[in-house]
Amino acid sequence: MLPLVPAVALLVASRWNGRPKGVRVAGAMWGILGLAMLIVAALGVPGLDTDRVSTEVAVQTAIGFGVAALVGAVVAWFGASRRRQLAMIGLALPLMAFPVVTAGLMESVAADRSARGLAAEIEGHLTPETELLWIEAYASGVSFYLERPIPVATTDGDELRSNYILRNAEVFLDDQGLLRPLASAERMVSDCDGQKIFLLSTRSRDLGDAVESSGVPPLTENRRWLAFGPDCVPADGVTDETPVEDGEVVN
Repeated sequence: MLPLVPAVALLVASRWNGRPKGVRVAGAMWGILGLAMLIVAALGVPGLDTDRVSTEVAVQTAIGFGVAALVGAVVAWFGASRRRQLAMIGLALPLMAFPVVTAGLMESVAADRSARGLAAEIEGHLTPETELLWIEAYASGVSFYLERPIPVATTDGDELRSNYILRNAEVFLDDQGLLRPLASAERMVSDCDGQKIFLLSTRSRDLGDAVESSGVPPLTENRRWLAFGPDCVPADGVTDETPVEDGEVVN
């Protein structure tokens, strides 16, 4: 987008001739948008996905931008006739205020999208021997925060969002590699020895149920991701421990 900025600036400058009518029309549009934002805030931001952003943050953002747009509209309107510089400031004010008034909203959205929380939940359960595996899902941020590569079990590599990998998945699929066939995940789940963590998307709830029914308990969950492990209990409840007569347990 950045290479477009000089071109847009030149276009605006070429069209800017200070005509009062055009400036007032532009100011009026900011005013309408500002009023609309205040109405949305008064209604509590209907339709808001509160799982991602709190109503309080959304209302504060709407009010902040609404006020900035109204102030810009008023300044532009009164500067339209004789004070062109003031009119330009008024029209630019809402855009200049936008990064400030939306900071809280952006932080909420970023926290929802970030894999930092998932990585923090997993980190306390890791040992040098713990294996991690994504199953039909992938979030690169987890590898970044845990500072280790994490293999992905997949059918075609689509989870990595790479057209090259998607077209050449059969070349990369390897039971010991970073891109593994789903059969490899099935074997890891069935052979879980208490040192494996499996990561899935919440959209694959059925797959998560299958992992849990195999004896791998849930570890953590958020709006986007599921984690299972590292402790494992065989689905039939039978372990390889054999009791002896004196009450001790041997393997």
